[in-house]
Amino acid sequence: MPSRSPVTAVAAGPGTHSDRPQWIKLLLDEVVPAMSQRTVERLIGRLVTDEEVRLEFTRAPRETLATLADLGWELTGVEVEALLRTDIRLWADAAARVDPRLQCSSLKSGEEGGERA
Repeated sequence: MPSRSPVTAVAAGPGTHSDRPQWIKLLLDEVVPAMSQRTVERLIGRLVTDEEVRLEFTRAPRETLATLADLGWELTGVEVEALLRTDIRLWADAAARVDPRLQCSSLKSGEEGGERA
């Protein structure tokens, strides 16, 4: 995958944010942060409970975020920067404290303790 910035613009329809009437700008300013916050929460949940996502992210954080952006996961530049600056050990440490019944383990052999079903 080519290296590029994982920052994505929120798909809010045709035209730029500055081309829109004021009332639409106000609506977008209210909706976009909530949409993005849900994406952050979803991503953190996956990093803590999904071993394969966590392994990919710890190996190549920028590339993983770029892949998620390509799949439609909307994050602001500030959120991307914050995720990249977060101590990478946090995700495995948090996962180790979550009940295994809530974990989605990788089926790839030889990764983080081997295979679990």
